[in-house]
Amino acid sequence: MRGLLKAVSLCWLITTGVASAQGWQPRVFDNASWFTISASIGQTATIYCGGRSAGGVPLPQTDEPLMTPDYQLMLKLDLPGLATQENYPTQRNDVMLVKGTTGYMLPNLQIDELNGFGWLQLLDMGDPLFAAMIDGGPFEIRADGTPIGQLPAAGLTEALSVVVAGCHQRWALIGTRIPAQAQAIVSRFSSTTAAPAKTNPIGTMARARARATEICEGGYTETEPAFLTGLIDGDSAPDTVIKWDAITCSGALSRPLCGASNCSAMVFLSQSAEPMDFLSQATSLVALSNGRTGLSIAGRFASCGANSLGCQTIWGWNGSELVQFQ
Repeated sequence: MRGLLKAVSLCWLITTGVASAQGWQPRVFDNASWFTISASIGQTATIYCGGRSAGGVPLPQTDEPLMTPDYQLMLKLDLPGLATQENYPTQRNDVMLVKGTTGYMLPNLQIDELNGFGWLQLLDMGDPLFAAMIDGGPFEIRADGTPIGQLPAAGLTEALSVVVAGCHQRWALIGTRIPAQAQAIVSRFSSTTAAPAKTNPIGTMARARARATEICEGGYTETEPAFLTGLIDGDSAPDTVIKWDAITCSGALSRPLCGASNCSAMVFLSQSAEPMDFLSQATSLVALSNGRTGLSIAGRFASCGANSLGCQTIWGWNGSELVQFQ
């Protein structure tokens, strides 16, 4: 099963490309557990990265996602001039990509043994080849000095920029520092693209539902709408709140985040990698005087003092964090 699922992942990757006439195509996949970002030109070539997602959902034991080391990209080539044959060496160092008068050797091409076709080369994100690709193409592919194909220019700059910026953004979200070899290529993007991103690229609703599935160990039902959405943290991306008092899990514990009096209210903000937890009997979203959406938390807490019926607090975004307004 593990091999089958990994093969499915690879099939997704190599089928992202369309006809070469349409140029390079980028694709972004992030399921809150892992991510893969690729740029493809048909099945001729694919450049991709992959890693753990900032969504925080554990990797299922049955999955073998495509991953690369931090700030490294995988280049896959698959064309007739590089066809694999029985008893053919599984490694080669005679392939070069040529742009104008400059050649870029692929020093350690390895055969894709899982699928039995295509060749893989892992390179640092800061390798001169990728910098040259972002500047545009075309590139001629040579094997043992003989031209065997071409990587066209159409869409190359844009598609590879999606890969570099998207991979950097996701690695920055989980706290990975930019290595020296990648500083130059990352700095080529605007500050909003290349700087460590504040906004989580995974939608908060997807993260919230993935977390609910994880905690419930499978399925769950909603006794009333349990996922509230609003613009809480001041940007244009929706934020999501899970009302755990409205969720019944199908796993071993039907209400795993509820106690004798209060349940959890889990807040997923687009500007935070991890959710915030509140205890609450009644959770709702309210309009604030500053035009934003706030969070109303009501329940029985020690801070309520002599009020045995409980009390209510209002929380809102102050420009940098969620704080109590009243």
